[in-house]
This record gives sequence, structure tokens and C-alpha cells, in this order.
Amino acid sequence: MEHDTTSRAVRQASVAAQALAEHERLVYWVVRQQWLGVLSYAAAVQAGRLALWRAARGYDPQRGVAFSTCAASAMRQPFDRNRVADYQAFLAQQRGWLRRRRGQR
Repeated sequence: MEHDTTSRAVRQASVAAQALAEHERLVYWVVRQQWLGVLSYAAAVQAGRLALWRAARGYDPQRGVAFSTCAASAMRQPFDRNRVADYQAFLAQQRGWLRRRRGQR
């Protein structure tokens, strides 16, 4: 039983590594489409690669969805979360600036 689990994990790692190699260009495409400059370009590419790796590990071909579709969707998520977080941080910064300007704490 343990050998079967180990071989399955090795196969999954192999499939994930192959997907990473085959879809590396997709990472750069999504980053160019979604990047707002909040993260450095290198950090954005790294976030895209991590999302690609997660997508490769969770991909199920029996669902009938192409891997590239699943991966692109997974890669857009970190950027969407960053947009929301950055906008909230911007608003908080502006509120702080207004309070300081008015002499409030």
C-alpha cells in the first residue's frame, strides 16, 4: 500500500513537472495581461509559476477542460486578490492622510 502511494506521488510530480515545462509561456502571457506593476515583474512571474504548479497538481483531465484553461484561471486568482488588497491599502492610506491633514488621529 505504501509503495502504491509513493509511486502515485512520483507520477503526480512527474506530470506536474511536465506541465510546468510545457506551459511556462502561459505564465508570461497571464502576467503580461494581469500585471499592474504593484508587484515586481519577477514576483508576479513567481506567483504565476506557483499557481501553475497548483493547477498541475489539481488538474483532472476527466472533467473535460483543457489544462491551459484551468491553469490560466488559477494564475489570474493571485492578481485579482492583489488588486483588491492593494485598493484597500490605498484607501486606508488616503484615509490616514485625510486624518493627518485635518489634525485628527
